[in-house]
Amino acid sequence: MLYDLKIPKTVIFGRKSLPDDDYESLDRDGIPLKVIENVGHSMAWENPVEVAQVTSDIIKK
Repeated sequence: MLYDLKIPKTVIFGRKSLPDDDYESLDRDGIPLKVIENVGHSMAWENPVEVAQVTSDIIKK
């Protein structure tokens, strides 16, 4: 489904969630990836400031 979207895409991962099979396939397919350090799957609770900053940076592009 993600691949079908005809809009710019970026996927955000928490470093503690890696390695992840999707990380490698998304990167291979040219979808930009951002990694937030010291967080896992619950990154919005673990580091909401960094998630907000990364999201803001993506939107500004």
